[in-house]
Amino acid sequence: MKILIISNTCYSKTNKSIDIMNDYLAKYYDVDRLIFYKRNNNVKYTSNEFYFIDNIKLYRNIFKYFMPGEIIKFLFYIMYKSFKFNYKQYDYIIVESGYPIFLAIFLKNRIIYRQSDPTEMAFNTNRKYFKKIEKNIIRKSLFTISVLYKNDFYKEYLDKYIFWKTGYNISINDIKIKMDYNIKKENIITYMGNMPIDINFLNKLAANLKEYDIYIIGNYKKKKNSHFNLKYTGYLNYTQYIDIIKKSKIFIIPVSNKYKKHSRFAGLTSKFYLPMQFGIPIVCKKYGYLNDDFEKKIYTYNKNKSGIIIIKNILKKIENNEINFSVNENTLIFLLNQSKESKYEELENIFNNIIFKSNVM
Repeated sequence: MKILIISNTCYSKTNKSIDIMNDYLAKYYDVDRLIFYKRNNNVKYTSNEFYFIDNIKLYRNIFKYFMPGEIIKFLFYIMYKSFKFNYKQYDYIIVESGYPIFLAIFLKNRIIYRQSDPTEMAFNTNRKYFKKIEKNIIRKSLFTISVLYKNDFYKEYLDKYIFWKTGYNISINDIKIKMDYNIKKENIITYMGNMPIDINFLNKLAANLKEYDIYIIGNYKKKKNSHFNLKYTGYLNYTQYIDIIKKSKIFIIPVSNKYKKHSRFAGLTSKFYLPMQFGIPIVCKKYGYLNDDFEKKIYTYNKNKSGIIIIKNILKKIENNEINFSVNENTLIFLLNQSKESKYEELENIFNNIIFKSNVM
């Protein structure tokens, strides 16, 4: 069986659900990856990885937010036709949420849709046109494997709904082995990710905690008037960022209000798992289904002022040995259930017992 996975980012060893899905399916089937899109033509093709090139710069053009839908559709059609690719060779095509869903307008294959984000987050806008395009792919798909909870899914397509949430791309043994509660902590607070962040909050936090280095790990540019203790590292690989996180006293997720508005269906994500593994308290701006979870050391705030107060209180409790960096049994069980092995078992059931079994060739 031959499968094509169309995703909106390049493949990497991450916690992204489409990558875990790719790894699982590649163990048993012939899997190719189509990346939708690449920013430039300096691409080294691998034997099973291909790229769309965004020559018309549609992705980086603000006109996509108010350009008439039919023009956007036409531009994608031009890209589809100009990219000489043999889609017919595949038995199934798995399409990730985001811009790849436009391809479903033209594809004739059996489609499986991976809804990894609601449209508000995938397109960074509430524009109804993108929901219309998403409904089209759900209508055409055999099944939609969704991260959304059932009550947030389109009611008219519940017969095609399968819930599956991404895990932690690490093995059960590695989770147990790498748990080290005796790592010497430094005056470090860390954020890692790629979501829009609240720069105002970070500046206030840096001003209030001048004795702490606050690391912002991800593709963020250092802002003008940033404080000396705000460290924008740019992109770091796993071996680089894990050392910083291990030494941190707190992990923060200071999402911007824009993200908060678009993430009303979101909850606990894989971004939390690494600090949880090392017993590091997590302070996050409240969004969607996310609430305080003291067992997992997750604390949420609504206003920036209260967020800074929470962080200061946690640091004081750490100093007084009222909070340590151990991981309780229930949190460990939770993490083990997010392991690569656990997620592979879930995917085994989804693909072989539901999708492929119900669509025997």
